[in-house]
Amino acid sequence: MKERPSARRKGNGVQWTILRISQIQKQQVIKPPSKLTFIYYDEDEFAAFLDSLPLTVASKVIARIREVSAIGIAEAMALKLVRKVDRKKDIFELRINTEGIFARSLFFRLEKANEEEDNVASPTYIITNSFKKKTNKTPSKELKKAIKRKSNYKNKR
Repeated sequence: MKERPSARRKGNGVQWTILRISQIQKQQVIKPPSKLTFIYYDEDEFAAFLDSLPLTVASKVIARIREVSAIGIAEAMALKLVRKVDRKKDIFELRINTEGIFARSLFFRLEKANEEEDNVASPTYIITNSFKKKTNKTPSKELKKAIKRKSNYKNKR
């Protein structure tokens, strides 16, 4: 009778690690459905912002956007990944703190313009602007820019 390998035997840890890595890789290929969608007000400006950051920080910005779109705004706010910076205008701030760089992206929720948009499975958020933060308070210049872009975006629709 053939003996089944025990989990305590030397070498099984390596096999388990390889199995676990392959499972993780399979999970990364099959992405969970997004709870929400982000789009950029100005893609060129956002790309320039990412280019101005070190590669590790820029990749964390993209990873944070994906994370928030997977878990949703409410959960992200509970985890302090996102905070509301203007309650009246509903402007949110995506927060990334790494390597001494405090990267921020301001965004707002796109309200549906008509009944046809009811069929959209996930809410859409528009990233208006991104910047490196140097103080504890969100710069008023950046907040005003986000508010202006929000009103411009709504007027275009």
